[in-house]
Amino acid sequence: GMLGRRGEGRRVGGYSRHDEEWMTRMLVWILLGTVLWGLYVILGDSREVRWRTPPGWVPEEPLLSAFVHERSAFRTQSVWQNGGIVVGSEEEEVELGRSGVDLEDRIRESLEQWNHSFVVPERSEGASINGPELRLSLRDRVLQVVNQYHGRVHPSLSRTNWSKDSGALWRRMKDEVAIVVKTGKEVAPTRMKKLSQWLHVSDVPNLMFISDHGDENLGLVDLREVTREIFRDLSSSKYRLDSDGVPHDVLLGGWRGDKDKNLPGFLALYYRFPSAKFYIMVDDDTYVFLENLAHILSRRWRYAFSKPEWGGNAYRIACLPWSRKGTTSGVANPIFAHGGSGIVLNHRAMQSLSPLVPSCLQKYVICWAGDMMLSACLLENGLPFSLRIPEMVGDPPSRQLFSSKYHTLWTSELKIATLHKLSEQELEWVSQYDQLRGPGHIDFASLRKHLLQSGLQKSEPERKFNMEGDILKR
Repeated sequence: GMLGRRGEGRRVGGYSRHDEEWMTRMLVWILLGTVLWGLYVILGDSREVRWRTPPGWVPEEPLLSAFVHERSAFRTQSVWQNGGIVVGSEEEEVELGRSGVDLEDRIRESLEQWNHSFVVPERSEGASINGPELRLSLRDRVLQVVNQYHGRVHPSLSRTNWSKDSGALWRRMKDEVAIVVKTGKEVAPTRMKKLSQWLHVSDVPNLMFISDHGDENLGLVDLREVTREIFRDLSSSKYRLDSDGVPHDVLLGGWRGDKDKNLPGFLALYYRFPSAKFYIMVDDDTYVFLENLAHILSRRWRYAFSKPEWGGNAYRIACLPWSRKGTTSGVANPIFAHGGSGIVLNHRAMQSLSPLVPSCLQKYVICWAGDMMLSACLLENGLPFSLRIPEMVGDPPSRQLFSSKYHTLWTSELKIATLHKLSEQELEWVSQYDQLRGPGHIDFASLRKHLLQSGLQKSEPERKFNMEGDILKR
């Protein structure tokens, strides 16, 4: 009976009715699939992503950010370079790739290669993907400024005959430490040449120079342009802005304008090197012992991404609203990190500071010292001074070695991290001794002995004027 049922409807050399019905269904599905695919190609996503490039677009620049948008029912992704590609430009179209997972992987690989995090910039309200209006985030606008200047350095800092050993520990840590050197238009050419006594680009790969005026040949990032971008995001400002969008009393040039470099300088450094464990700012007349610095950082290395920590050499804030005498209403003023000898922020502290920079630039603009402005911003936003680093020295040996106040420090075996405001003669003696002893072996007592034997003489304390014209001793 079963064999009979299986044989029902069979024709010699032909197909059963069941087979014919199955083949008919398959043809219908194939035809339907072809029609749907054709509609997708015509009306949906062509899977080709095309953007127009703005004037001055440089393909060799690192990928800075990725813009994620919706098109029809499909999610597509594309990239802009050099801070952003403006849709609707008259420039030649450049195909950047295909949408979907493949392009996303390419974006992430490129960003990792250039040490940039995956950033989705803000899109202006009401903007269309086919319209000209795309609003870049503050991060991207600041990076546009930084990339305009960053890359070149003074020839003495990249010379080929560099032979000084920076130290084994520093070599292991250097890729995760970002250093910014603060300079100014008037002194940059001579000061940057002196930096070559301790600094070489091969030893500090995450390096930036900031100034009140940009210089592409020296790699000086223009902080006036950075500050302008910061103030563009403020809904209102109580300060009069110049024609270029920078507050009238900000970055005036010289020592008076130096106070406005710390906050935007750290922000630019963070945006350029977003994954560093530590961020450090020093002056252009500061000598850094990299191996000794590495040992200090290693004590707090494990907390870089989990616990906000910052500090340096501890001083008392002496600008408004605090008294210049170090105490206010009988209470000691808060502590700040002395800027010249070096300010250190770990990643978590820098991450917390970055969104505070615009408001703090406004709030503390009347303060006469940038290191105090920075410290006040951190302190008043719940980030206490936590890293006391006496190994970062704020005054030159020619002052401290002849003062009983510093006798204990300069007869100790603590390893010196930085020396600020060295004279040309002091710089020569320190550099020679550093080369002679080698990395990691310069302590206060041994350097004191060397400098006195070399003929170091006492110098008078420097006297400076604050923004109100009052004489202050630092």
